[in-house]
Amino acid sequence: MSANTDDQNNVEGKSHEHAVEEDTRSHVLDFSHGHSHSRCKTMPQTVAAIAWMVILGDGIHNFSDGLAIGAAFSNSITGGISTSIAVFCHELPHEIG
Repeated sequence: MSANTDDQNNVEGKSHEHAVEEDTRSHVLDFSHGHSHSRCKTMPQTVAAIAWMVILGDGIHNFSDGLAIGAAFSNSITGGISTSIAVFCHELPHEIG
């Protein structure tokens, strides 16, 4: 019955305020999380593992460049040529340095 009365008061433009008890205790916010920023124990320690990661990453990158060039050529010849030039300019510093 109270909810109906509150709805009627709101419809008529009257507001009904409920008393809210305030907690006077101080609240401490805890923003801690569960990982550390120290060296991870699963990091690769050998040169061979790092080399394989670099080779795999470079292969995936070159594959995605090839997909972009192929999609551009399937759209138009001029788009394919301009995308090829853009990829070449992008890859030149990566492959040289």
